Amino acid sequence: MRESTDHVVPSATWMEYGVLLLLYLVFRLPDVLLIDNFTTLIFPLNFLYFGKLLFSGWAVNPELANTVIAPANASLIYPPGIYMLGNLLGTVQKAFLFLLVIQSAVPLLTYAMLRMAAPRIWAFPVAVLVAWYGTSARTWYPDYIIQPLLLGVLFLLLGRDRDLSVRRLLTCGLLAGLVVLLKHNIGIFFCILCGTVLLLQSLRERREADSHAAGYVLLVGMLLFGLVFWSRLPHGDE
Repeated sequence: MRESTDHVVPSATWMEYGVLLLLYLVFRLPDVLLIDNFTTLIFPLNFLYFGKLLFSGWAVNPELANTVIAPANASLIYPPGIYMLGNLLGTVQKAFLFLLVIQSAVPLLTYAMLRMAAPRIWAFPVAVLVAWYGTSARTWYPDYIIQPLLLGVLFLLLGRDRDLSVRRLLTCGLLAGLVVLLKHNIGIFFCILCGTVLLLQSLRERREADSHAAGYVLLVGMLLFGLVFWSRLPHGDE
């Protein structure tokens, strides 16, 4: 009888998650309480403005039929999700608070995934670095909104519980669909990645000591592709 490897690396405790969340709030709460430069407000104001133009309540604004295509409309380069979300929130303050809440899941999910394969002494410092360098509560881009969605899907697909229930698959599909709605290019690549992981998992022999190596290889490959793509951008902040 095979021995399960689920408990080789103990699961994280609630205290560890609590400390990590507290550190995240120490890092990011000042982003919401203190605005130190005007450039921080440009993008959220831009998205809020276009959200008001694009929608009349929950319906598409009929006046768009008379809109002239011009360089001034260059901000309409994203899928409708970011504009719908901005229209729903309505103010910059609510947008930043929304970011503060949803970004809190990033270090927590990062730590949970690392604890599947790494000891606490390695996983916790990396999660703290992610909380400091990899999050923002006042950068109103779709990229920061989709971060917890991406990590949530990966956590569900690569978690210790290898048996994917219908509910878990539906949750993964819903989250991946939201990613596409917010950032179509990353969302399409990510859906392909998830489909490949599911295909490989379905073809493999099911056993308790499944390491999900193929899924991690695909994830590393996607990250490396992102680094190569980023290195060839003319501007590092694009």
